[in-house]
Amino acid sequence: MNPIRLAQCSSRIQERLAEVLAYEMKDPRARFVTVTRTKLAKDLTQCVVFYSVLGDEKDRSLVEHMLEHAKGFLERQVRAVLATRVSPHLFFKYDESIEGAIRLGQKIDEVVAADRERAAALGREPGVAPEGSEEEEEPAEPEPVEKPPPRPPRKRSRRA
Repeated sequence: MNPIRLAQCSSRIQERLAEVLAYEMKDPRARFVTVTRTKLAKDLTQCVVFYSVLGDEKDRSLVEHMLEHAKGFLERQVRAVLATRVSPHLFFKYDESIEGAIRLGQKIDEVVAADRERAAALGREPGVAPEGSEEEEEPAEPEPVEKPPPRPPRKRSRRA
């Protein structure tokens, strides 16, 4: 299938699933689910739906069971919006990238806080190298680039 059409179908599946989970499902476990992305197979028979959950491990487990239980309903909703001959089977996978980004942000905050503490102990501003540790070099001026001489004009040949 055309990659552009594949991306459009994948996007439409993601939009529809997010809409169904947010507004049409009566299950209270569906409130804190976010469909982060979808990965549709080229033959449109399978679609991996990546989701994230606001909450702890217990909430994640409850949402996982809810999604597996509602799989048939969600596949019918997707089938209704796709104008294709085949409809994909949905496979749900927890998206750990958001948690990884949060952990990375926390580590960056810890390093910045430690840098501030070290700078305060040394009596200098954070993020600035101590004086005398590195010799400051003046930026070198760029060397002028010589332009090549202009080409002589081309002689045209006359055709008779």
